[in-house]
Amino acid sequence: MRKRTGFRQQCIPLKQTHQKEPDLKRLLELTDLLIDGPFIEAKKDLTLKFRGSSNQRLIDMNRTRQAGEIVLLKE
Repeated sequence: MRKRTGFRQQCIPLKQTHQKEPDLKRLLELTDLLIDGPFIEAKKDLTLKFRGSSNQRLIDMNRTRQAGEIVLLKE
């Protein structure tokens, strides 16, 4: 059985969160690092920092908010 553990960041608006989701908006405001994408067993890599599979991106949320577009964490 395949489990989906997350949504792509594009599914979460950066500039405007739906008014019915104030908790999500607050959570994103407090988030420094967002792991983007589902865990995929076939791409599992235990050497990666903060994530479990190579398809997942590390989004620097502070820089993303400043830029208004996705900024990946520089490793």
